[in-house]
Amino acid sequence: MRPIQIVRQQKTLQSSAAKRDSAPSSSSIKTQKHAKWMTAAFSADYTLFMKEKVAILGASKNPERYSYLALKMLQEYGHTVFPVNPGLNEIEGVPVTASLSDLQGIDTVTLYMNPKNLEPHVDKIIKLKPRRVIFNPGTESREIETALQNAGIETLEACTLVMLRTNQFEK
Repeated sequence: MRPIQIVRQQKTLQSSAAKRDSAPSSSSIKTQKHAKWMTAAFSADYTLFMKEKVAILGASKNPERYSYLALKMLQEYGHTVFPVNPGLNEIEGVPVTASLSDLQGIDTVTLYMNPKNLEPHVDKIIKLKPRRVIFNPGTESREIETALQNAGIETLEACTLVMLRTNQFEK
C-alpha cells in the first residue's frame, strides 16, 4: 500500500470512529486501535522516503568525472545536492559553494578529492557536523577518518554511485 493510501485510510477510520456514539463498541475500539497502528506504521515508513542534504566536496562540471556523476545521480534519487568547489560558480544550473564553511544542516559529505588536498577541509567538516562522510575510492585517509570519528562523525569507505544503485545510501 502506498503512503498516501495509508493516510486516506487512516483518516477514514478515524472519522468513522468519531461519528459513533460515546459508548464505544468493540468494533470501534478495534478501528481506533487500527488507526493508531496505521499512524505509527506510516510515521516509521515515512522516514524511509526522506531524502538527504548532500555536500559534494571536489565537485566537477566535467561529465567524465565521478563527482559529476554523483551530483546527477544524487539528484535523480531525490537528494538535495550542494556541490563544493572554489573554482566554480555552477554546475548545470546548480549553484556551487566555494567552501564547506558556507553550508549548514548537511546530512552527508561525499568526498572526491585527493587525500593530500583534504587536510585543509577536516576542521570545516567537523564544524559542519554531518551525520556521515563517504570516502569514495581514491580519497581514503586513515588520519582524516580517525579525526572525523573522534568528532563523532560516521565514516564510510564506499562509492556513492554504488551505494545509490544498490539502495544502501539511505541506510
